[in-house]
Amino acid sequence: MHDALIKPLPGNNMAACLAESWRESEDGLTYEFQLREGLTFHNGDPFTAEDVQFSFLRYRGTSAKLLHERVKAVEVIDAHRVRFVLHAPWPDFLTFYATPATGAAWIVPKKYQERVGEDGFKRHPVGLGPYRFERFDPGVELVIEANEHYWWKTPSIKQTNHLQGSAGAPDPPGDAEDGGGGHRVPDDRGRSDCRQRGPEAAARVGHAAGSLVLGVPRAMGCQIPLA
Repeated sequence: MHDALIKPLPGNNMAACLAESWRESEDGLTYEFQLREGLTFHNGDPFTAEDVQFSFLRYRGTSAKLLHERVKAVEVIDAHRVRFVLHAPWPDFLTFYATPATGAAWIVPKKYQERVGEDGFKRHPVGLGPYRFERFDPGVELVIEANEHYWWKTPSIKQTNHLQGSAGAPDPPGDAEDGGGGHRVPDDRGRSDCRQRGPEAAARVGHAAGSLVLGVPRAMGCQIPLA
């Protein structure tokens, strides 16, 4: 449901995504990103540099302490340009910021998140990714649908149903901290049912190339392909 400024894509270990380009200063102290224009979040809010700044300050993932210690400031230059300023040169900045392993570069909508709060965002997450949240019935299913306005290309699977298994009710859909692998079984209607699988199934598909891991609990984890 979410997307990042830059991230690995098939054939490119560091590809432009929500940012169409970026550059590092000669002294290694600043990284400036030029954002794609005309993008909107799933709820219609425009994507701006303020969302990038807000998302970084809000980030509480595995590399939060390191990133927040190394980054001096995130400056909004204009609506579609943002600059990260470091305390000292750090050649590994993009490695930590842009890798899906940390999730630090995922962008959330500032205005929407501030309006609904953390709990409201977990109940109904909004992002810029290839799939948008449709509905969540605790103990039954989580349904997401293809984002027809995704900047890259529209996913071929139009809807996915994450069906509840026998392990109890899943956590709210916006809670990505317990994300995991899973098994996808598409049908002939462009849908995908993701049923509960064991750890061995997650290990087999958890690193499938070209896939985006949706932030759902391990017991109901599912790989959502980008195309």
